[in-house]
Amino acid sequence: MYKRNISDVWEALGRVYLRDFEIMEYYRGGDRKKFVNLVKKRLLVDVWRRMQRYGENKPPFLINQNFIRNGCKAYIEEVDNVKCARMEVKDDAFIISINKNLRNTQKRTYLAHELGHTFLYNLDKIPIEPYYARERSLDLVLENVYTYDEGLVYEIGRFLLIPSNILENYIPRIASINDFIRACETFVTTKDVMVRKLFWDIYEWNSGAKYWKDGFLIFYPISEITTNKELSLPKGNKKVFRGNFFKYFQIKKLWHTLAQILYLALSRPKELITLYDCKDFDSFEPVKFKGVELRIEMKYIPEDYRIYLLGTPDTKNDEK
Repeated sequence: MYKRNISDVWEALGRVYLRDFEIMEYYRGGDRKKFVNLVKKRLLVDVWRRMQRYGENKPPFLINQNFIRNGCKAYIEEVDNVKCARMEVKDDAFIISINKNLRNTQKRTYLAHELGHTFLYNLDKIPIEPYYARERSLDLVLENVYTYDEGLVYEIGRFLLIPSNILENYIPRIASINDFIRACETFVTTKDVMVRKLFWDIYEWNSGAKYWKDGFLIFYPISEITTNKELSLPKGNKKVFRGNFFKYFQIKKLWHTLAQILYLALSRPKELITLYDCKDFDSFEPVKFKGVELRIEMKYIPEDYRIYLLGTPDTKNDEK
């Protein structure tokens, strides 16, 4: 019933999580984005329901082996003959092999991703049956086929590590670097997983807003700092993350202003640096966007080889 030789994960999952009239509405020319978000929302409700059933209530998550074995029907093996992680599908279970030499947070990242794949299978069938079959040969010619499938699995993985349902219990809605680092420690995740959760994944389904919608965060590799102080702009989603408020924010427009504070952060590792630390710099000017002055924080963490730069609207200053 569920197995379909199609490459569209949303059409396949729609038949699992949506009602007939909702599917028909989409086929009659409905909003594709709305359709996809509704499928995601229903799927993640199912993920959380399974987590709750097995006592996954507080961080760190994916500690309860009963959830992994019974909720996902998976068994974990730590080995040294896989690069990162690999999942095999058996008749009644999944075998997930993880490189035992990885750091703990990396192991958890790969475990969550592989477990994310299990939610694309009908576990009530024996043998276990996928809800749809991706034609993997298309991965070479149609980039979106892979992106849609794997992108969703990564999102499920982030939900398993950092469930949206309890975010506000542990992470403030107003972004700050110290809260960001503390959240990574609480949930035992890498900073890369945490930042994608806060800035990429939808938190408010009706509006499409992300959790940290009023902030932007830059991961600045110290390898890009040069002696002539001509710092290269961070490029791409791997370094720059924007909330809804900063959707059209151009980093380039303020980069010359931020260059000197980057060096200040570098000279004071693990210390939180703000614009107020630069008040004696004659050339330093307030940074504004949409008419609002921004609050800037930076922190250099040597073991990460990165400076974390955070910007948020300084509403208190704006009210003055």
